[in-house]
Amino acid sequence: MFCTTCGESNPDYSNYCSHDGTALGNSSSLQQLQLVNNETNFCPECGEGTNKIDNYCKSCGNSLLKFGTTKISMNEKVTPRILNSRTFSFTSLLSKDTLRKALIPAIAAFILMLLLNLLVYTTNTNFYEDIFEESFGFTPEEAAENMADESGFKFKEPGAIFGFSDTVMMSHTLSPSYTLDMESNNSYEDYKGSGELSLSFTYVLFIIIPLLCLFLSGIVYRKNHTDISIQSFLSGAVGIALIYSLLLTFLSLFSGFDYKIKHSESGESLNLAITTAYPFFQTFFKGLLFGIVFSMLGMLFSINYRQITKQLESLIPYGNAVHQGFSAFIRGFVTLTIVMVAILISKINDAKEMLSVLDVPGVSQQILEKTTLAACYLGVQLSSIVYSMLHFTPLSLKGEGDGESGEISFSVFSGFSTDGDVMEGGDLSYLDLFFSFTNIDLYLKLAMILPILLLIFAGYSMAKSKQSSFVSLAVLSLVYSLFVSAIASFSAISLNGLFDMGDGENAITFSLGVSVVQVFIGSFILSYIAGFAGSYLNKFFPGSLK
Repeated sequence: MFCTTCGESNPDYSNYCSHDGTALGNSSSLQQLQLVNNETNFCPECGEGTNKIDNYCKSCGNSLLKFGTTKISMNEKVTPRILNSRTFSFTSLLSKDTLRKALIPAIAAFILMLLLNLLVYTTNTNFYEDIFEESFGFTPEEAAENMADESGFKFKEPGAIFGFSDTVMMSHTLSPSYTLDMESNNSYEDYKGSGELSLSFTYVLFIIIPLLCLFLSGIVYRKNHTDISIQSFLSGAVGIALIYSLLLTFLSLFSGFDYKIKHSESGESLNLAITTAYPFFQTFFKGLLFGIVFSMLGMLFSINYRQITKQLESLIPYGNAVHQGFSAFIRGFVTLTIVMVAILISKINDAKEMLSVLDVPGVSQQILEKTTLAACYLGVQLSSIVYSMLHFTPLSLKGEGDGESGEISFSVFSGFSTDGDVMEGGDLSYLDLFFSFTNIDLYLKLAMILPILLLIFAGYSMAKSKQSSFVSLAVLSLVYSLFVSAIASFSAISLNGLFDMGDGENAITFSLGVSVVQVFIGSFILSYIAGFAGSYLNKFFPGSLK
């Protein structure tokens, strides 16, 4: 319930407002304080000229706020309290003072992020090495050895394709593109080859690293900036995000693999260049987005750690809808992940054998050797895909190369479907048999109950707090579908390559994941219908669900 004096959100069992002590009883009417427009243009204390939007005199600091009282019925809907009465302006988000206060939390978050990525770096070094070898047909080490054997000269050994800085980029869902150029001229033959490879893959579990670091930076920022207002929070979040994204973008310029050889002697020459690049603007944008969202969560946490996004109710319009949409997603995804990890831990030996045979991309032998770690990696990764599928979106495996293309899709309701030059019938029959024998299709259908129930509860909670409307349900659905789409995007795997090794151009394309657009549409429709059902349920069971 909301306080009828100041608009503060209070639990339903409260007798008094936690902000100003107003009684929250059943009296028919109470007096409500309202801000009175300041009609004078001068400070009553020192006579300095003022503006109507000023809360305090800029000369002597005297308060210019004036309040009046009005009668208000206890049944009237009260607008939630916004502590800052100034008109919101995006141009006022950043200032020198804001950047100064955000500097230390942002730098500390970036350093901590680097240290945590260093700890996990050794767990996934083989993935990009394997992808590179499968795409080009050799590793950089093998290329250097072959050229040394042919030319009779020794070349410096290339380092690892996937380095520490690549782990940092992966934790921000950034993927590299590789470029290869080879040219050899000698008395026997001339050879020239080139290739480009773009790879998109992210361990979803790694996103916890920047989330944790930026979350802590938001808490640290709030200790030195105690104003509770959306203006203050956004200013701090944008300040932290801007500094953090600039540092991340700068690091991306020096990230990735770089190996070059230039040799010329006795009329023979040899040139080799293998380089890696990360998208500049995408790096900056994702760093900025991560910084704003995660540091904002930390600031909200510092107000009340038990009700993080619930604080938005008193800060922004439709804050309750934003809170319910975010909470429904977090509860659903976390619940599914815990169940998935528990199942994998109990059956990890069988999973190891199956994944080793299937050679699933991103699942290295290093990870499989560590039972708990393997369950966490696979559990989070599979939960990201499965949770997206629960919103009427099929999982698709697409491939194209050597003049052939094909697609295999699996839907929770319709099962497997194929298109184009797909796998042999025996392999597809094996998948059908495997899913039927293990009841995976049945479990997926049952899993759909999870997001539906959570969204019904979200709609019920909004109706219970008298904040349910068609617009608020649309806001809830938008927030929920954005997060589901984000997790679908993070879990997708794609590979695009174009090679010319002297025998003509060859293109390969591979992707495994769900359509982000289809996930967004499906999750929006599902959340709106389920939320509406929950709000309608409140008419029959008012106050009965906890």
